[in-house]
Amino acid sequence: MNHIKIDTIRFDKIVIVAGETKWTLERGKYYCRVEHEYDEFTFSRFDKYWHDTGNGLGVEKATTSDLEAIPINQIFYALLYNTSGDIGLQIFRPYNESITTSTIPPSRETGIGLYFKVADTSHNEHQNIALEYLARSNQDIYIDL
Repeated sequence: MNHIKIDTIRFDKIVIVAGETKWTLERGKYYCRVEHEYDEFTFSRFDKYWHDTGNGLGVEKATTSDLEAIPINQIFYALLYNTSGDIGLQIFRPYNESITTSTIPPSRETGIGLYFKVADTSHNEHQNIALEYLARSNQDIYIDL
């Protein structure tokens, strides 16, 4: 039986542990950080995906099968989306581990987030959300009166 517990709770962050998987959610972020060294995640297949070709450039492809490999090389994330929708799934793999079109294999860290296919501001473009994912900070602000 897997237990779910709150590991940390602060005004800007909550860490939830479910079994051997740790989920970190931060206020104002489009993603959560997941530590899942033993657990594989599965999800419904999307129509298309965008990923790194190995030369630092991204390429869009149509999904052809559930277990189609999505390599993650120099660009540490992939986008999965349906042609008809406005929102897609953004998968961050900072250790450059590949995923498939329907699974995320176990890893020390994976980021799972949402992005808008047509961003309302440049801050919300997928490449900027990815940079924000890498540039984490753990800040505590104190006001001394």
